Amino acid sequence: MLAEIRDYLKTLDIANYYTIGKLENAKEQAICVYGDGYTRRVEAVGRNSSYDIMGIRILYHGTKNLKDTEQVARSLYESIRYIVNTTMGTLYVQYLDLNYSEPVFLGTDANGVYEYVISGVVYYRKSESEDNE
Repeated sequence: MLAEIRDYLKTLDIANYYTIGKLENAKEQAICVYGDGYTRRVEAVGRNSSYDIMGIRILYHGTKNLKDTEQVARSLYESIRYIVNTTMGTLYVQYLDLNYSEPVFLGTDANGVYEYVISGVVYYRKSESEDNE
């Protein structure tokens, strides 16, 4: 599922590099999508739900220019802020619930590159095989 989200973010053409799970070689202007297991648990009445949730974090590893990095992070945030009923590859996203009202500033890495993170919860439709389990 992280790969589908990464591939969707590529269509926004905001960064130069896109990865999942690990930011390799700390390339500037990169977006990395991580899973976030610290999400609330959702149970439907009767425990048969047509959707499930997955916590995500989207790291934007910008440049050594804070103004430019912040601008791109905010642009990314606005681009995904109102995702509703969107297909991302094989993943049907009912909506994306962002945890904060703006990208969260993380400071710089060891090389002085500024970073922001956007975290949220993806509500997605289960496949029919999952519904029958």
